[in-house]
Amino acid sequence: MIVDGGYLLQAVPLKSTYDAVCEAYVSYTLKHFGFDSLVVFDGYLSKQSSKVAEQKRRASRAVPRDILFDENIETMTTQAAFLENGLNKMRLITMLSNKFSSSHKYSKLMLMLTG
Repeated sequence: MIVDGGYLLQAVPLKSTYDAVCEAYVSYTLKHFGFDSLVVFDGYLSKQSSKVAEQKRRASRAVPRDILFDENIETMTTQAAFLENGLNKMRLITMLSNKFSSSHKYSKLMLMLTG
């Protein structure tokens, strides 16, 4: 089953550490979509998509904070505020990609970034 990564970012709450958040994303995907799922983050790498234009429009309303984090840091902001910043979102997607690909127990579960 193909899963919209943007939907997934909204569906799982940010809580605890970022490592726990990534585990929650993997668990949510397995529970709701199964082991044969492919999570696709479409348009996050492109510089000229309609998604980028919409993200810029939203970002112009307020300046979202750029949060430097790793797996061991506790989440300290709202999910909406965190995801408004494109760099935060890409760091989390990268962390998720590493989580999906590094664990053998999720060998059929895949994450894909497209332009």
